[in-house]
Amino acid sequence: MIARRSIYLLLALLLQLHPTSAAVQSARPGSDSANDSPASNSIEQEIHAFKGAAFSIQEATKIVEEHLAGAKVVDLSFDGQGAVPYFNVKACHGDNIWDVVIDTSTRQIIRANILMPISQLDAEEKTRIAEFKRSRIDLSDAIAVAEQYGFGSAISAGLDRVDGRLIFRVVVVSGSELKDISIDPNKEAGGPRRSAKAASRHPGGI
Repeated sequence: MIARRSIYLLLALLLQLHPTSAAVQSARPGSDSANDSPASNSIEQEIHAFKGAAFSIQEATKIVEEHLAGAKVVDLSFDGQGAVPYFNVKACHGDNIWDVVIDTSTRQIIRANILMPISQLDAEEKTRIAEFKRSRIDLSDAIAVAEQYGFGSAISAGLDRVDGRLIFRVVVVSGSELKDISIDPNKEAGGPRRSAKAASRHPGGI
């Protein structure tokens, strides 16, 4: 199973679970209840590093899709924990899932290699990929919608399934907040489908 980056683990710690559909979820690292929390401090550091990136996740998508002609990006995330902040990108190319790492300061690809054949993914992940290939929009389209709706810049994006159908999950940095936005590709004309409940149950796969 393809692991999510640390930002989703941090979100799982900070976002409240609500039983009904509601507005976009936000984590506020500077709020009184979050002050001095290790998770809150980590999110603040991650957001600070992300804001120093020389280019966006949208640009990272283009870099990968140009490098791997015909590829479709299925997952992107920012990692600012190490000495060199980078975008980690998963792309479906041919019969394989590729793993691409891009330096956020130079736009240079640090690593690009086959992670695993699609045939080796678990059943749930295979279903997501199959539905994604049939989708009317790409992940980059969902990112654009989420950034406009969330008034910020996407720090991560990927595929999920809710109630038996594919959705795109995008986390947007808006000021000092993280907003977890769900986009239903079958309802893009009516705007993003938002679910507070989904924010606390993001999967660990693609």
